[in-house]
Amino acid sequence: MKVLLIGPIEVTDKMYFAPPLGIHRMGSFLRRQGIETRVVDPAIEPIPDSEDFDIIGYSVLGTSVDRSIEHARGIKRRKGQKIVFGGYEATFNYEYIIDQAHADAVVLGEGEYPLLHMAQHAEHGPYPGIVNARDGRILDMTPAEALSVDQFRRVTLDLEYDQIPFPAYWEKNETKIGADFKAVETRVIRLYLKNRCAFKCNFCSSANFYKAACGGKQPRVTTIEPARVAKLISQLVATFPDVRTFFFQDDEIFTPNEYIMDLCREIMKRPELAHIKYFCQGRIDQIPADLLPLLKESGFTKLILGIENFSANILRELSPMKARKMEKYSERISSILSHGIVPFLNIILTSPGATLEDVL
Repeated sequence: MKVLLIGPIEVTDKMYFAPPLGIHRMGSFLRRQGIETRVVDPAIEPIPDSEDFDIIGYSVLGTSVDRSIEHARGIKRRKGQKIVFGGYEATFNYEYIIDQAHADAVVLGEGEYPLLHMAQHAEHGPYPGIVNARDGRILDMTPAEALSVDQFRRVTLDLEYDQIPFPAYWEKNETKIGADFKAVETRVIRLYLKNRCAFKCNFCSSANFYKAACGGKQPRVTTIEPARVAKLISQLVATFPDVRTFFFQDDEIFTPNEYIMDLCREIMKRPELAHIKYFCQGRIDQIPADLLPLLKESGFTKLILGIENFSANILRELSPMKARKMEKYSERISSILSHGIVPFLNIILTSPGATLEDVL
């Protein structure tokens, strides 16, 4: 059994290139189960001839789904060869993909165990997290089961980072952005420390991902322990000595506050990490004043923050909790800047209920 996992097929002139960690995590998991698996990112390498693979899997985003469908439709399938789609867009839009790509299956939610099941069973019936199809028609759909705490931690920590060509991405970004761009901005390794955000913002695909995959259910929020994260960072610095920054790309890392504080302390215990910088993202209303000095001391230089909007009307529509706290936004931004940390603000410009006054 041979599996090919293909990252999002996006436009080649996008601003920033980074490896698709989701399919690398699945590839690492499958290889540990004895399944020969190759992971390909079309952004940095050509897609190989599909004839040699038994399962061809596409990870798709909203911006890439149609290109992946086009590629899948161009494959001349041999008998027994399966076309599978997965990822965010596939979970929310599996009917469209099955209709357009004539895929044999769509994976809902986390893909490790559904893919393993398909690799181990040439003929399979209903299974959690799999939409089976034939000739553009759905045969059956079984809601996914989210990874348990132990499963999430195992597949996350077992990711074979040394198999990911990070230097190729750094070189591509530095060529694209310019040689004078700071290495701290380009020589970055992204990490995910949580399975999901604890909040339930109605506009957020991340908040609704598990609900869409698992039939409306939400798993408990699961994290990688701070000490293990710091150890992993040290290992990655040893493996990739040119790395300058780690980006914790979880949607919300500041909750609970004890978690990020413990992570900062664990990082500072390791002298080999003294030169490393960190980016993260989260909610501005979840940053207590006593966290900022700790973030600064441990090497955090940028916080990507979900402001969403400065209009109370739009905020009430998007996230009522944020609307109640918006009067403190300016004060919090000033406090972040005073600690020498750069805040990047994510703004949603408008909403279905917005008025012209809200936008202006």
